[in-house]
Amino acid sequence: MHVPCEDGKLYTLDADGKSLWVLDVNTPLRSAASIGPDGSLYVGGRNGMLYAIDPNGALQWMYDMGDAVYSSPAVASNGDIYVGSSDGALHALAPDGTELWRFTTKGPGKAPAGTILASPAIGNDGTVYIGGLYDPNLYALDPLDGSVKWVCGFPPAGAESSGWPYASPAMTS
Repeated sequence: MHVPCEDGKLYTLDADGKSLWVLDVNTPLRSAASIGPDGSLYVGGRNGMLYAIDPNGALQWMYDMGDAVYSSPAVASNGDIYVGSSDGALHALAPDGTELWRFTTKGPGKAPAGTILASPAIGNDGTVYIGGLYDPNLYALDPLDGSVKWVCGFPPAGAESSGWPYASPAMTS
């Protein structure tokens, strides 16, 4: 099991709770780790970096997300990684850390971008689903280019309290 912690370390334990390895990235880790099809781990930090770690605990690459990462990465069966950031964007990355595309949610008022705290979900057909904190919409995105397939609006009921898809969507098969 892989446990990201506020002390900036990713701890990996065996089934009996014995430490296998620890990686220190020197920033609080704010998202749950996700595991790719090749066993690579992905976890986001308060410093705005997404870390890719091989199954033995070696850092493979880092990607600057622009702001703190609370969203847990969603990893597709082909290894593509989708993760939201407090910069208001959902970032799509190839398994080597190359940016594939970026989709930006709406911000509050006149702010150009919102923030994404929720984790994206991936449908059986590869569609990526995400909502933003200040954006009352759930977006279905094409995994190839990030274009919008459809939008489901959840209009706020006059106040700041309802209609925002704050949490992660859940998928059925």
